[in-house]
Amino acid sequence: MGQLLAIVLAWLLAFAGPGLTGPLPLRAAGHVTDLAGVIDTETARQLEDRLATLTRETGIDMVVLTVPQIAAYDGATTVEGFAREVFDGWALGSATRNDGILALVVTDQQVVRIELGAGYDQGYDPIAQDVIDRHFKPAFIAGDLSGGIAAGVAATIDTIAMRKAAPSGNVTSATGGGSRFWIFAVGAAFIAALAYVRRRGRAAAPLEIPCPQCGAAKPRGGPCPACGHTRQREDRDGERIRSRPDRDDNRPEGGGRSDGGGATGRW
Repeated sequence: MGQLLAIVLAWLLAFAGPGLTGPLPLRAAGHVTDLAGVIDTETARQLEDRLATLTRETGIDMVVLTVPQIAAYDGATTVEGFAREVFDGWALGSATRNDGILALVVTDQQVVRIELGAGYDQGYDPIAQDVIDRHFKPAFIAGDLSGGIAAGVAATIDTIAMRKAAPSGNVTSATGGGSRFWIFAVGAAFIAALAYVRRRGRAAAPLEIPCPQCGAAKPRGGPCPACGHTRQREDRDGERIRSRPDRDDNRPEGGGRSDGGGATGRW
């Protein structure tokens, strides 16, 4: 029986197809890696054009990945953890700005995830959740995965990427004239307001909190002096994604990283 199972496993791995097994998916050339085969040709072309324009005009690297399931990849247990591993493994975005974005769709599990680079503060998480709820999921529920991905990517660019690019001055003149300026100005004011609220909240908060890993007192927002535990974020479903001190050791040079920010939705 053991030999039979080994033969079956070897046969499945041999015929699984490129990019469908291993530690991480293999990224296709460009910005769209559709391993689940759910994006039609015309939509894929339009996505490539729009995402290439985003990178050219703002420097923000956003990619789309679809997979049937995450179980085929070594060590993948949660969609949130898998998205972060892909983000860091593909080194998305700028190493200095950490402004990359990953839109992940897991078709068999009916889960969509927007993974944000470490340069996005937590004020962007509810925006990502709103994009998922109002733009990705309605078409997904109706059975139109290709259309939902197109709508979700467009909304992600408009409400997250362009908002991030505006205050940093990364937008070139190719993005438009005076009307676009006012959009960026409003976005910058919104983020400034969020930052002000967060600063006031931090000022009122205790300087030290218990470490969630070992219980020792640790500085708020800093590493634990006892065990080295670093910042953690908690997604909407309560699954914790912790930073690891050795996380950057095996990453490609020149790319960005994520600290677990973003949002997840199921349809």
